[in-house]
Amino acid sequence: MGSRAVIVAVVAISALLLRPPSLAPFLHRTSCSSSPRTLDPSTPFFLYYSPYAPHGPTKRAPVDTGQTTTTQFSTAAYNERDVSDKPRYIQALPPLADWVSRSLANRWNQQYASLLSVDRWIGTFQQTLADEGVLDRTIFVFLSDNGQTFGDHRWDYKLVPYERSIKVPFVMSGPGIVPRLIPKVVMNVDLVPTILDLAGATQLPSDGLSLEPLLAATGTLSSSGVLLEHKHYGSRPMPDYCCFRTASWMFARYDDDNGTQEEELYNLVHDPNELRNSSRSRRPRPPRCGGRGT
Repeated sequence: MGSRAVIVAVVAISALLLRPPSLAPFLHRTSCSSSPRTLDPSTPFFLYYSPYAPHGPTKRAPVDTGQTTTTQFSTAAYNERDVSDKPRYIQALPPLADWVSRSLANRWNQQYASLLSVDRWIGTFQQTLADEGVLDRTIFVFLSDNGQTFGDHRWDYKLVPYERSIKVPFVMSGPGIVPRLIPKVVMNVDLVPTILDLAGATQLPSDGLSLEPLLAATGTLSSSGVLLEHKHYGSRPMPDYCCFRTASWMFARYDDDNGTQEEELYNLVHDPNELRNSSRSRRPRPPRCGGRGT
């Protein structure tokens, strides 16, 4: 496989980058109009595009004012009524007030509208690469840095091991990639070996696994799941935890400052909204830990 150009598009990045939303259109214009056109089409390149959207405070383009989505933000886990089987930091949360639902619905639509401009910029990238004659050998990677619970289990933030917090969009397209939905659990550390494989470059030491066999539909992964870890920081009332996530199960073990341990175990096939903590009703053998840590 010969060298290929690579472009990476990241949907949401950390607020630590301190990019004021008001500057977003200017940052976008600079990165889009100058980078691809100043490169030699015969030379492999890497473009990292990191728009502020949909990070808060969310701002949408004026042309997208009033745009809303028909998809609802709430799930069956929203403002969970009975949290008696949840860890104590969730049990301590009061039920969400009615105004919270209205606020979250508004934020949901604001974030949707802010992503419409991101979608247009990706289209501009594609058209620019096509005009330069390199689109057919360019790999696109589209992903985000974290999810948001939007009130699931009464929690409105990230950090927790629940599905809407740990799952992010991850889309790849380009030569050698078979278009399809792949029901595998992967991590962002898999990006480096994957890009190197797709570009035909020499591999570097990495904790990740190349997804090239999955993307090309020629093989599978040797891993059955991934390990997630969280260290308490800031003012959020939650303990440290380790979590093991497979395609069918989520197992989390918490350890607070007093040495108290709590566990959660969910069968994601039968309980995708994580409403029934199996570790409270029985002591099953946890899923076999054949995954990877990060």
